[in-house]
Amino acid sequence: MILITGASGNIGREVLKQALAVGLNIRATFQSPDIAAKAPAGLEGVIMDYAKPETIRPALHGVEKIFLVGPPSGPASHGSELHQRGASDWAAAYC
Repeated sequence: MILITGASGNIGREVLKQALAVGLNIRATFQSPDIAAKAPAGLEGVIMDYAKPETIRPALHGVEKIFLVGPPSGPASHGSELHQRGASDWAAAYC
């Protein structure tokens, strides 16, 4: 199984579309049930939030590969802090 994070964003959505088109077994992460409900058929959707590390480990269960898209960063966001903390959280959860 392949995990695609950020599946409702610009990059993640396109990766998801291509992966489903070739028949890959996909689990995709979404930040809310409302967004997950709009996901295309043929995948397993899970709720995951970078700001909530406890949501990471369940998303990884049974996953062999990950396409990891981080939260946005830049002057108007707190993304770089999430990137740093998120990398540690992902490493701890995956190992």
